[in-house]
Amino acid sequence: MKKYQILVLAYQLKNQEIAKYPDIVDESQLNGNADELVKAGFVMEVKAEKKEEEIPAENSGEVKAEKKVKK
Repeated sequence: MKKYQILVLAYQLKNQEIAKYPDIVDESQLNGNADELVKAGFVMEVKAEKKEEEIPAENSGEVKAEKKVKK
């Protein structure tokens, strides 16, 4: 579901709740058509940020146990 940031001082959501700038709400909470609210400047769609992938460091400081070779 899309999320929107409130761009006005206060906006009445469904269930008589009030969202204030810079609150982020779900599309289902908006009291009206989301596209019309964006065009009117009341809300702005928030893009989902990609989480940075964890890349294991080659030299992370961990020492692996070495096998001892019997001669």
